[in-house]
Amino acid sequence: MFDSLDDWVQDLSRLRGTGRLVTENTHFELSSHLPQFFIVPSYVSEADLTPYQGYGLPMWCWSHHSGCGLFKTSSLPVTVLQEDPVAQAYMEKMLTAVAHNYLFSVKTEDLSDTLPSVQDLQLAYNKFKHFFLIENTTDFWVSDVKWLSSLDSCGWLDIIRQCLQKAVEVVECLEQENANVLIMDPFYRTLSGFQSLIQKEWVAGGHRFLDRCNQLHLKDREVNTET
Repeated sequence: MFDSLDDWVQDLSRLRGTGRLVTENTHFELSSHLPQFFIVPSYVSEADLTPYQGYGLPMWCWSHHSGCGLFKTSSLPVTVLQEDPVAQAYMEKMLTAVAHNYLFSVKTEDLSDTLPSVQDLQLAYNKFKHFFLIENTTDFWVSDVKWLSSLDSCGWLDIIRQCLQKAVEVVECLEQENANVLIMDPFYRTLSGFQSLIQKEWVAGGHRFLDRCNQLHLKDREVNTET
């Protein structure tokens, strides 16, 4: 799913979206961090794909029947944008391409400024996960007494709250622009739809599961033992 050109064509057609289907990364010539196939606004040229190895490219996620779209992008580093006028002009051009493609104003949201970092997520999740690694009944009853306070102090629920609040803000913003968001599409609330959402936006999108979850990596001690 979403590992072939037809999958992307069908999804774009299903949502009646418009855009340019990029095939130049079939063998990861542009960047190993980008999907093999993805969709950008029609005003993004072939020359625009290469300058920053995919950083700054507005990649299509979803389209509302009114024509508005939802895009994601991996922004260029702040230091580069502050010091390099060429990079600034490139980002302005990408924003203009989105606006021209759907004829609506463009709202940008830098999630790194408003949501917890990857490190914060990992730290809170490790604390949260520890509550379920109880080896005996004595530890269970000890933990049960302070379960709610421990859960609150680990920070995991607060992170969930922040993510949900940001989703509400995005929904409200897009609705004011006569648009919609992924979670409101009934297709994504079906089993196959949810599977396609994870496959397209996470797996094919190049999310670093190994680096960030570390569920398949061997510990250093295990690696040394094998060697």
